[in-house]
Amino acid sequence: MSTLTNLSGLQSMYSMAIAPKVDDLHTLSRKYINDPSEKNYASMQESADAVVKKSTKSRIVITTPDGTVVYDSSKGTSNTHENASNKKINENHNSRISIITACLNNTGVGMERKKSTSTGNFEEYLAVRIGKSSLQASGVVRYSLPSTPPTD
Repeated sequence: MSTLTNLSGLQSMYSMAIAPKVDDLHTLSRKYINDPSEKNYASMQESADAVVKKSTKSRIVITTPDGTVVYDSSKGTSNTHENASNKKINENHNSRISIITACLNNTGVGMERKKSTSTGNFEEYLAVRIGKSSLQASGVVRYSLPSTPPTD
């Protein structure tokens, strides 16, 4: 894995745009994952959309513990309750390093830098587990920003 060159930008985005709303987003994501109703999806989506609007270059992906993507801000109108229920928003993300690390790490945080298979761009990722421990994980909220390709 390459060094995270834009980590300060990702941390800045997190602290300025996301941190004030992260509790709300995590609470609503957990609520939807535990009770996947249309009403709970709409609340989670509204919260995620509000965070993305605060930082226009950012991307948010929300997954269940098994890696099923229930929201991906890069997918626009594909973010619907029906598509989330049918696992059609994006491919399963259970193999993404930042998501695995967030689920299993004691801190509940994972980071990585790679080319996104969804957008085709290099991105830096900060994944935060929903839940206090890996045994209580309800899913993951992963934040990302565009990055530059690694130079080797």
